[in-house]
Amino acid sequence: MTWDQRKLFISGHVSLQPPSRKTTENGSSRRENTMTYKLHNGTELVQVCRKRFLYTPGLGRFTVESWKKESVYDMNESKREFNKQRKNRNNRVRAFEDSKAFLNVFFDDLPKQPSHYVRKDTSKFYLEQHFVTLKQLHNFYREVCDEKNKHCLGIKVFKQIFKEKNLSLFSPKKDRCDIFKEQENGNIDSSIWSKHIEDKEKAREEITEIRRKL
Repeated sequence: MTWDQRKLFISGHVSLQPPSRKTTENGSSRRENTMTYKLHNGTELVQVCRKRFLYTPGLGRFTVESWKKESVYDMNESKREFNKQRKNRNNRVRAFEDSKAFLNVFFDDLPKQPSHYVRKDTSKFYLEQHFVTLKQLHNFYREVCDEKNKHCLGIKVFKQIFKEKNLSLFSPKKDRCDIFKEQENGNIDSSIWSKHIEDKEKAREEITEIRRKL
C-alpha cells in the first residue's frame, strides 16, 4: 500500500473511543481516548488486538495513533466549517426575509388609488404621481432604508415585489379620475378642483409620513 492508501486504511479501521470516565477514584488522569482496531473477516469488520492490526499495514503504534488523531481532527474541523457555513447561510436567509418584509411595509404605506378603468387589470393599484420611474422610487426606498438602518434590496427584487403587489407607477390616461378629465375640458367647479388639489397635497405629505413611520 502507498502512504495515502495506508492513511485511508487507518481512518476506516481504527476508532477513537472516549474513556468511560476522565479520572480514577484517587483523581489521577486517564488517557483521553482508547483506540479500537478492526479488520475484515469476510464481509464484516471484527475487532482485533493492536498487535495483529499493526502487522497488516506494517506501521508502528505511534504512526497509527498520530494518523487517526489527525484524521479525527480534520473531520471535526470539516464539521465545524460546515456548521459555520450553514449558520451563515441561515443568517443570510433570515436577513433577506427581514428585508423583504420591510420592503412590503414600504409598498403598503405608499399612497395609492385603484384603477377606475374597468378592464381585466381593474385590481391594479396606482401610486400617487410623485414618482416617474421605478428607479426614482427605488432611490426613495434606499433613502428610507438608510434613515432606518435597514438593508436595501436591489432593483431586481424591488421590481419583482412591486409587480407581485400589482402596483403601477402612474395612471394611464384612460384611468385618470373623472375630476381630472373634467378639469382638462373646463367643466369642473373651482371648489371641487381645489379640493382635488388639496387631496393631492395631502398625498405628498403622506410620503413624508412614510419616512417617519417605517
